[in-house]
Amino acid sequence: MKKRGFLLVLIFVVSLFIFTGCLQKQPEPQPEPQPGLKLDIAKVKYDFVTSPAQEATITGIVLCIDGDYVILQDATTGILVYDSQFSSTTGAKVGDKITLSGTPVYYYNDIEYKYNTVNYGATETTTEKLTPKKLDIALDKSWLVVADKNGNVSTTTSDATNLSLWLYRYVTVEGTTTITGTKNFTVEYETADGTATLAGYNRAGALTVHASAPATVTGYLAGYSNKWQLYVWDPSNIQY
Repeated sequence: MKKRGFLLVLIFVVSLFIFTGCLQKQPEPQPEPQPGLKLDIAKVKYDFVTSPAQEATITGIVLCIDGDYVILQDATTGILVYDSQFSSTTGAKVGDKITLSGTPVYYYNDIEYKYNTVNYGATETTTEKLTPKKLDIALDKSWLVVADKNGNVSTTTSDATNLSLWLYRYVTVEGTTTITGTKNFTVEYETADGTATLAGYNRAGALTVHASAPATVTGYLAGYSNKWQLYVWDPSNIQY
């Protein structure tokens, strides 16, 4: 009996030693990402919408240089860098990949970086190609944030995730397009729930008034006058 009791104690001690050793080998939890590290553009916009503004580093490819606007895109979405000096001062061209850091700001319905408030990092050439995302959902205006020109918010978003994904995203829309003037048009397109209509605005050149016809429109999404709008920067963005 004594021998059996001794064996039981020995087995218990050995098991306890093995179990304790296994606990010591468990990996330590990884630290949470810290502000200022390079993140995708959607995550930066989401953090800005849902928490106090903070500096963040982004990397994106220049989709277009649209007047005073430089539109950057990565694999998730896009963002606007405002100021005509950005392109001329940095030498950034369409197709270049650029890195910058700064604190995003609100401007009416926009989330944007202002050139004179960012730290410009680097420009590099790249073979990466931007591919527009097919727009097949209805955009809800309640997703937009309403602010004034000084960034004071009067209405917050009802869906920070969708706002972060779709604002300034590079998209293509297939549907019935009606050009109502040299600058304005509408696109009616199919969604899983039926149809949706999106207003569009041409930011360069001139469009020819055209009756409703099937077309594919490629551009970037923005908020204007508290509603969604599809911007094109060249008449060739509308293909019949």
